[in-house]
Amino acid sequence: MDLHSTPRVGEPVDLRVGTVDTRAVGVARERGSNDALVMFRPRSEIAAAASSIRWRVLVVGLGLAGSLLAIVYAAAPAIARSRVTRQQRDQAERVLAHLGDGVFVVDHDGVVRLWNPAAEAITGLRAATVRDRPAEEAIPGWPTIAAFVPVANRPGDRDGPSSAETVPVDVEGKELWLSVVAVALGDETVYAFRDATHDRRLENLRSQFVATISHELRTPLASLHGAAMTLREHDLPAQMQDDLLEMIAEQSNRLASLVEEILVAGQLDSGSLSVVADTFDPEELVRSVVTAARSRVGEETTIDISIPPVLPKVHGDGERTRQVLLNLLDNAIKYSPSGGRIEVGLATAGDQLRFSVRDEGLGIPVGEQERIFDKFYRLDPDQRRGIGGTGLGLYICRGLVRSMHGRIWVESDRGNGTTFAFELPAEPVAASRVA
Repeated sequence: MDLHSTPRVGEPVDLRVGTVDTRAVGVARERGSNDALVMFRPRSEIAAAASSIRWRVLVVGLGLAGSLLAIVYAAAPAIARSRVTRQQRDQAERVLAHLGDGVFVVDHDGVVRLWNPAAEAITGLRAATVRDRPAEEAIPGWPTIAAFVPVANRPGDRDGPSSAETVPVDVEGKELWLSVVAVALGDETVYAFRDATHDRRLENLRSQFVATISHELRTPLASLHGAAMTLREHDLPAQMQDDLLEMIAEQSNRLASLVEEILVAGQLDSGSLSVVADTFDPEELVRSVVTAARSRVGEETTIDISIPPVLPKVHGDGERTRQVLLNLLDNAIKYSPSGGRIEVGLATAGDQLRFSVRDEGLGIPVGEQERIFDKFYRLDPDQRRGIGGTGLGLYICRGLVRSMHGRIWVESDRGNGTTFAFELPAEPVAASRVA
């Protein structure tokens, strides 16, 4: 044995034993002893074993890497789908946030899961107070919506019940009419709605208009037809013929007035009403209107005039002002069934001239004094007191006065009479005297 170096205890060293390269390790025989055993092993065997271990580690590492790649490859579609789903959800939320229609989602347990900003704006119900609560508790009128709104299987399903239903909802004392559609989405139901309150009000106005005009036309048309047939089929005395002709003329004027009211109301709505910008004498206008009205009332009703000694002229349309004053005076006569005193007055109020009509009639309840200027509104809609009318008179008065840059209002206590007043721009008194 040819030892070129002495191995230390516990430290491997490379030695050449004859012609063989070996690796030797010294191991002490006993603790504290200087004697040691030396173990030899060919380096080729050690290298082969190390190479084998390295290959095993490499194979295991490659296997782990392959497994990770396989896992990532398998999970990639799910990750991609999750990302796409999240993007789609974010996009849907952005769309719903800017959608003009209200949208909410109710799950299979009847719990509201989504309530978009438009739903908040239309109903006044905040999302925080509606979401994650049972729809029956969170949404007013939910039983009506659930009962009357059909749920389609898909949007626009012609074979299914996909039409919108208009249902009433009472939110804190405010009545809303909502046009609602519903579509099933898995275990959830998506509801979309818009505010149909204005459309419903217009529909009611149309129905009311047809009913009112039909009723108002029936009486004069029947009178005209009856008078004409009587004159045609009978040889009547001259006085009776004159009476019937007088009635025909009176009812014809009534029909003409109805048609005029409808036309003026339509022009006010469309903004096509023509108003003359001129000046006129208010005293002359008032006296002519009162003179015409006195011929239509009985002895139980008196119409007086209250006019100050000096009056300015008025900026406005004389004929439109006459129409307003006639309407107010007719109302005073109609709503004074027991007669009494009616006073038509003029007075200056700063740079305005005030026209007023005061009666001692039925009066107007405080809660209805704003509504009487609405289109088709009448204090006696069922005509229990026999007071007819289209409900357009005061609506037209307000529109005409506003078109002449004036204002109109009412003061009344129920049972204590009513005063209607309107003001129009006036010229200075001095200018009126020069004229």
